[in-house]
Amino acid sequence: MDWSNLQRQQLYAEEDARNAVPKAIAAKKRLSAIHSGATIQAVVGDMGVEEMHEIIPEVDLIIDATDNFDSWDYKSSCTNGGSPSSHGGDESIS
Repeated sequence: MDWSNLQRQQLYAEEDARNAVPKAIAAKKRLSAIHSGATIQAVVGDMGVEEMHEIIPEVDLIIDATDNFDSWDYKSSCTNGGSPSSHGGDESIS
């Protein structure tokens, strides 16, 4: 995460930005603190269609927080994999 947009990144703290913690790792830490019974798998790296097809059958819910819709079509991957999804990014950004 970047200091310039930390105010709109509700899962992250200044310490995360200061230590350059990957967003997925910081989010897992924060969400696990909120609900210790949840099983959260943080995936750090590039995510393409092939990677989505590998991961989707193993998860209960996909939360997409990307702002780049050209990178992959997660909605069709989720539909084909049978996993529900939620988009948390800004749909006006392309």
